[in-house]
Amino acid sequence: MKLYNIPYNIIIQYLFFCIFITTTKSQQLPYKYFNYTESNLGDQNASYNIADIKTYDDGTILVHIIRNESTQTDDCSKIRGMSLEQKLRIRLIFLNGTVIEIDPELKIDPINYCLLNSDNIEYKINKLNYLTMYLNDAIGNNSHKSLVNPIKIYPLRKPFILVTYVRMNSSSDLSTYEECGEVIDWNGNSTSNICFDSGAWNDSTIQLNANKKLGFIRFSRNKTYEKSGNSWNSWLWQQYSVDEDGNLKNSTKLINLPNISNEDSDANYSLIAIVPTIKNGYLAIFNYTNLSITPRIGLCAISISYNQTRDNKKSVIFQTEQPINSVSCDETDSFIYCIVPTRFNNGTFNGTFYERIQIYPSGNVFSTQEIYSDQRSLRAKMTSFGDLIFDFTE
Repeated sequence: MKLYNIPYNIIIQYLFFCIFITTTKSQQLPYKYFNYTESNLGDQNASYNIADIKTYDDGTILVHIIRNESTQTDDCSKIRGMSLEQKLRIRLIFLNGTVIEIDPELKIDPINYCLLNSDNIEYKINKLNYLTMYLNDAIGNNSHKSLVNPIKIYPLRKPFILVTYVRMNSSSDLSTYEECGEVIDWNGNSTSNICFDSGAWNDSTIQLNANKKLGFIRFSRNKTYEKSGNSWNSWLWQQYSVDEDGNLKNSTKLINLPNISNEDSDANYSLIAIVPTIKNGYLAIFNYTNLSITPRIGLCAISISYNQTRDNKKSVIFQTEQPINSVSCDETDSFIYCIVPTRFNNGTFNGTFYERIQIYPSGNVFSTQEIYSDQRSLRAKMTSFGDLIFDFTE
């Protein structure tokens, strides 16, 4: 399989994305573009693709870029993945347009440079953030695929970056992959590393705290719980902190997040997003399906205080008849904003609608509004300024 890129009249490969800005009054402003030429392109025929974009509190942008590798590795072929260039490329983009290229030399298993299909029939990866790309198959057909990159990057307290990756026990069994994390500085130097205590990598989620000095929280699926003929999942979470020297350590014990669906015999819930709040807590957002009601599909939220060991009452924040595959959220001083893309294909429109939900930190909804629609499947992300980033590579 190969990454599919639409041809354009360009001379050289650029790292490219556009920023679509909205104000609090939902006024749409013109697109803003940023172009940057890589200093070391290497193979001119291998295209760059954006794997992830995140931001620091001051607006500095952290970008993870990848390149397709034409030769498949053995371990990647075993799990029907797509091999990438065996090189970690991280870019810092500052507000003044300055770019720092970070290419750290981390000692990690080659399987980390393999894009995995989250919906593979032989295994299931329940990661909250995945990469949507066009893929060409052996006979030239192309389609959207939900791909998971084993490597993820997170902006910690400046000047540190958390890089998470997997440690392989069995190349063909993803449920045995262990998730580890390494902290590096902006020079690419490693300051500390750790392997996390619970849960398989393919069912874990990491969310930074609003206060970067408090580190992050990690969720992992605990088990499937059964009672009175019904079953549901529970999650374990643990807090990790990073000191001013870049040392990473766990700051709380493993704590179970009680099941939220034991009272709903007809509903099925899955964790879809964790959002930090301004009071150093979190808002857990679950995707649910309930065939006994209309609309059948929706989102609900649970507020979790810092170090809290019990869950609060859930609040329904969005309902639809269309499948919800992803949610992107960010917090402000008063509200949490979430962008929910839903795909439509009918006689008048074939594309994606983007709904903005304004939520109180308690989990109660303040307002909902459709803000944008596009026939392309762009990835929408919130920035620390409340703007939106729709990113793609040309």
